[in-house]
Amino acid sequence: EAANEEIGRLRGIAAQFSQDRAKANLDEYSEANIKFHGTVMRISGCSKLQELGDDVFTHLKPIRRRAMRDSARTDRSAVDHMNIIEAIESRNVDLAGQLVREHTFRLHDYIKSEWRNFVDSETEDSRA
Repeated sequence: EAANEEIGRLRGIAAQFSQDRAKANLDEYSEANIKFHGTVMRISGCSKLQELGDDVFTHLKPIRRRAMRDSARTDRSAVDHMNIIEAIESRNVDLAGQLVREHTFRLHDYIKSEWRNFVDSETEDSRA
């Protein structure tokens, strides 16, 4: 069970960015977003989840940054994070788990639908 201080840290990370501020400071929001997810994994108490998550986030960092440029994704992410925090605060483990999975699968679906754009953009960036 997550300690109140850990939940407070999680809320502090999410509260740094309103939806408008997140869009205005995408690089900062992207870093805070990664920190948010790392904190969720850490407070889960599952060392294997944290280990796997750290590995995945290392590889997904550039993709997540690019995904955050989509304002609809940024808006949805901010809402998802607050819902996840509220479920954790209320100690509703089942709901928190469900919300985290849904949030994760939304990113999966976004990456799947936009993969060609990511690849094409990376190719163009490497040529510049």
